[in-house]
Amino acid sequence: MFDLIAQEIVSIKLITGEEIVTKVVDIRENELIVSYPLITVMTEDPNNPAKTRVMFAPWMVSIDGERVHITKDKIIYVGDSSEEAANSYKTATGI
Repeated sequence: MFDLIAQEIVSIKLITGEEIVTKVVDIRENELIVSYPLITVMTEDPNNPAKTRVMFAPWMVSIDGERVHITKDKIIYVGDSSEEAANSYKTATGI
């Protein structure tokens, strides 16, 4: 279903409408195991209120641990993150 490589940073669109940027840890038959998933949040640019910018926030703030299992039936799309998104993700997570 997905043409992914472990350790790759990807953007995932879920059936809930959420878009997360995350690192793939493992690909299983019915699920993806990801590390430090961050949700994308549109915010107002403080330097120019007429513009918006994308920021990241933790997707799961109340979990203990870094890994999250996402069943494949909850995923609409998986794609390579843009270079800018991947670099921002690395900076935010320290990966």
